[in-house]
Amino acid sequence: MEAICHRCHQSFPADSAFCPHCGAAQLYVTAEQMEDEAAAGNLPPLQRVSRIDWHRALLSSLVVAAAAAVLSALAVLVPVLSIARFLWILTASTTTLWFYLKPAPNRPMDGGIGARLGTVTGLAVSFLTTFSTALLMVIQRYVLHRGAAMDAAFADMLNRLGEFYKSVGIDAQQQQLVFSLLRSPEGHAGQMLSEFAMRAVFITAFLALVGAISGMARKSRRRVAG
Repeated sequence: MEAICHRCHQSFPADSAFCPHCGAAQLYVTAEQMEDEAAAGNLPPLQRVSRIDWHRALLSSLVVAAAAAVLSALAVLVPVLSIARFLWILTASTTTLWFYLKPAPNRPMDGGIGARLGTVTGLAVSFLTTFSTALLMVIQRYVLHRGAAMDAAFADMLNRLGEFYKSVGIDAQQQQLVFSLLRSPEGHAGQMLSEFAMRAVFITAFLALVGAISGMARKSRRRVAG
């Protein structure tokens, strides 16, 4: 008969007093003993034990986010890699859960834990991909001297935006007001920041949802296997 270690969540023989994997003492107290000790006032204050190994969770999410950041930066230089970046971010929560559970498959897992890991992964992916993209843009403009190409791409975006405004019936005066704002340094920076912020919200919400679904699926598989 086997038991599960409360620290590393690995299985070990139930008659062992210490976990052979991490060395944690395996102490068991009966309900009657707890009641007797509580009545005698000998119990220390209870401490809440997290069901998530946050050290491992953060490490797993940062590994996944770092890979997403590298792909995001490379996709700017090699557009065909945008597909790989999209697929990697799409499966980021599932990949994080895999890294998280790999050293200890018996760690607690359910929809709530999966959602929290997905949220952390979404935040990490959003921050690191934004940072890597912004850093590459700075390098392109000031180190590689590709500012003219970047400005041309921005001007093309404004032209397409103008065509869209015409198709929905926005008059020329309103278009000129919007374009004058977007062409200013403050407006350009605000447009990019708002784009990054909206993308971060979407990625975080999506990965939290995928993490919750993955967590519930893993819990269901454990029940079937058990």
